[in-house]
Amino acid sequence: MSPEQELLTKWRSLPRDKQEEVLDFVEFLSLKNSANKIPLGERLQQIRTKIVASGKHLLNYFFAFENVLPYLLILPAQ
Repeated sequence: MSPEQELLTKWRSLPRDKQEEVLDFVEFLSLKNSANKIPLGERLQQIRTKIVASGKHLLNYFFAFENVLPYLLILPAQ
């Protein structure tokens, strides 16, 4: 079995919420390694849109820690 097929098989066996965590992590790795960094203002707008679309309370500390902080750690210095 190829690594790609093995990953897909394992991913399919996960509960839906864990599948979403895997996708978020892959997105994080992709953005972290991207040569073409998104400008700060645009990235912050994307984060805001994602938070609003989630329907979660904006002032929830744990949501911010788990979903916003990882993106802030990879933003390029301006």
